[in-house]
Amino acid sequence: MLELREVAASYGSVEAVRNVTLTVPDGATVALLGRNGAGKTTTLRVISGVVMPRRGEVWFDGRRLDGQRPDAIARQGVAHVPEGRHVFPALSVMENLATGAYWRRLGRGDVRREADKVLEYFPALVPHRRQPAGSLSGGEQQMLAIARALIARPRLLMVDEPSLGLSPVLVDELYERLRVLNREEKVTVLLVEQYVDLALEIADYAYVLEKGELVLQGPARDLESHPEVVSAYVG
Repeated sequence: MLELREVAASYGSVEAVRNVTLTVPDGATVALLGRNGAGKTTTLRVISGVVMPRRGEVWFDGRRLDGQRPDAIARQGVAHVPEGRHVFPALSVMENLATGAYWRRLGRGDVRREADKVLEYFPALVPHRRQPAGSLSGGEQQMLAIARALIARPRLLMVDEPSLGLSPVLVDELYERLRVLNREEKVTVLLVEQYVDLALEIADYAYVLEKGELVLQGPARDLESHPEVVSAYVG
């Protein structure tokens, strides 16, 4: 489904990633691991069109994405949930969800029905439907950010550090939702995560970045059985 071919990207004169080649198969969950500053977030930003690559190619479902605008990439079925949630704090939960349906040009009734369907995966949000998003807990805001991405019906869901700042109980709940979405709704997931054990438990395959370069890759179960190898690069 998704393929990066020798991608390099920079911020000014600082090269953030170089020669990154990876594949995310249709229906899989793939983890992208590494220390802070390794280039994980930049890789997601290149895929979603927020950062233009200096060289290399990004392909999705047989079409080349690099060089396209973020809105055009989103319309093709790529959803990006960035680190830090970025919900609209003054808008209600339902209004936030409606913004996720913008690309689909739905009527109000259809938006409500789609929002109700998405909220089935995040029942903790249901009592807060009319509540401003800024008043939600951190975990609820993270769930809302993912729900807002899902209402666009993406084929690829990219989630950057979903567990950041959350309690272990909320992290477990959030990851269970991601498992269900992948297995039952067949949403392909590309996951950036700080908790290596958690990421490898949910993922089918994993890549490890160090200083902008891929240094390790393999089936998640193989890497999970050799934690000392992963920890040498992730810490």
